[in-house]
Amino acid sequence: MLPTDLSSAFQNEISSDERLLWSGRPSDGLRLSGQNVRLILFSLMWGGFAIFWNYGVWTQGAPLMFKLFGLPFLIVGLYLLVGRFFYDAWRRSRTYYALTDKRALIAYFAFGKQVQSFPLAQLGSTMLIEHHDGKGSIIFDRSSSNSLGSMSAFTNKLSQGFVFIDHARFVFEQLQSAQAKKN
Repeated sequence: MLPTDLSSAFQNEISSDERLLWSGRPSDGLRLSGQNVRLILFSLMWGGFAIFWNYGVWTQGAPLMFKLFGLPFLIVGLYLLVGRFFYDAWRRSRTYYALTDKRALIAYFAFGKQVQSFPLAQLGSTMLIEHHDGKGSIIFDRSSSNSLGSMSAFTNKLSQGFVFIDHARFVFEQLQSAQAKKN
């Protein structure tokens, strides 16, 4: 069940010796990011071939084995072409972010609650990707984090962080300030 507000999303997650600096959510709806742009050409080639293959074997009366062989490739192709955008929007609609003076937290409410904690002292470098409207993403350097992560095999594993947030520069400055105090 999705929390009704940001404070309930992190209830029992923030300890009494931590101070909440910011909390927010990613933007809703379908979004195109840099990592999606890189996959478009590949997904067009894969999906196009899978559609071509399946159309051919189903209309030419090929043996059942050939028909069944092509279906998994078609399913993956359709996911790459359009499904991943809808999955990303669904996942972001169930995501909450928090920044404390000690940690960055990401909570997912899909099939239960999953919380990832990134201690600021171990976070390493961060990158701000800011758009002209003030929205943007803050990407965490996971190479120095001890988090296992749960990103899909079809997404860039380096893009862990606060994605598609409002006032990205403000949050980035809060994060850098909190990190500087930890070091």
